[in-house]
Amino acid sequence: MYRLIALLCASLLFTGCASPTNPVAMVPVDYVPGKIQPYSVSVNVAGGQDTSALGKSSVADADLKTAIEETILKTKAFKQLVKVGGADYELSASILTVNQPTMGFSFTVKTDLAWKLRKVADDNIVWRKVINSQHTTGAGEAFAGVERLRLATEGAIRSNIELALKDIATLEL
Repeated sequence: MYRLIALLCASLLFTGCASPTNPVAMVPVDYVPGKIQPYSVSVNVAGGQDTSALGKSSVADADLKTAIEETILKTKAFKQLVKVGGADYELSASILTVNQPTMGFSFTVKTDLAWKLRKVADDNIVWRKVINSQHTTGAGEAFAGVERLRLATEGAIRSNIELALKDIATLEL
C-alpha cells in the first residue's frame, strides 16, 4: 500500500499539472516572408480549447489568434493587421487535430490546421489549405513531461503558422 502511494506521489512530482500554451512561443522566430502582401488582413480562429490542469496542454483560440497576429505584425506578411472592422482579407485558421503522445522521453506533437484566406469585398475564398506540421521536444530540453508536451505543442503550431504564411506569400492577390 505504501509503495503504491509513494509511486503515485512520485508520478505527480515528475508529471505536474498541464500549463496552457504561450502565444509568444508559437510565433516563428526566424521566418521572413518571401513577399509582403499589400493588403490589410484580419484573423479569425476556431477549434481550440482551453487547457485543463489535469489534462494535456491545449491550444486556446485566443492564444492561436494572438500568435498568428503577432507573426503577421513581426514579419509584416501583410501591409496592415486589422483587429476590428474593415480589412481587405480575412485569414482563418481552424484547429482540426493536435495529436499528442501520452508518455515518453521525447514528445512529437502533430497538428493539422485548416487555413482559409477570404477576400472580404466579394466574399471570395482565394486560398484554402490543410497544413500538417509536427515538432519534437526531447528529454534534454525539459525535465517535466508536461513541459516537454507544451513545448512540442507550441513548436508544432509555430511550424504550422510559418508554413501557412510561406504559402500565402506566394499568392498573387
